[in-house]
Amino acid sequence: MRCSTCRAAASTAVRRCNCWSAASSRPSHAISRSGAWPTTSSARSSPSWRRPCSDGVRVSPQRVAAVSDVPEGEVRVVECDGRSLALSNIAGELFAIDNVCTHDGGPLGEGRLRQGRVICPRHGAAFDARTGRALTLPAVRGVAAYAVRVEDGEAWVECAEGAS
Repeated sequence: MRCSTCRAAASTAVRRCNCWSAASSRPSHAISRSGAWPTTSSARSSPSWRRPCSDGVRVSPQRVAAVSDVPEGEVRVVECDGRSLALSNIAGELFAIDNVCTHDGGPLGEGRLRQGRVICPRHGAAFDARTGRALTLPAVRGVAAYAVRVEDGEAWVECAEGAS
């Protein structure tokens, strides 16, 4: 099952994508389906590209990196609206999860990517790079996963403005 808004995987393994509540199995808000990802460079800079959610939060896709900045099999730290994310390249497909290990706050984006798992550099906790699910101890809680789009060689992540 996928989130109808951001198309991130939505299952019991995913605590939340960028539009799902951490404590719920349903989206925390509904985002207008009329909004679309930009298809031209002029659309990217257009304020009308931003979409309001029903609860008043503004959702705005942010360019986080050039695809060439994240080589296949690697993970990098990127920023999205003040939020630190770990951006992974698995077989040419990009995935974003929160950059903070739920065990002790280690920077996941500074760890290694092995078989679709981001390994925390501090104590070796592993997280699924696609879903954010905690896979090994010492982490027992997963991290948020975010939808990534690639357009014209650039990676875009849809982040809620001012969210942390």
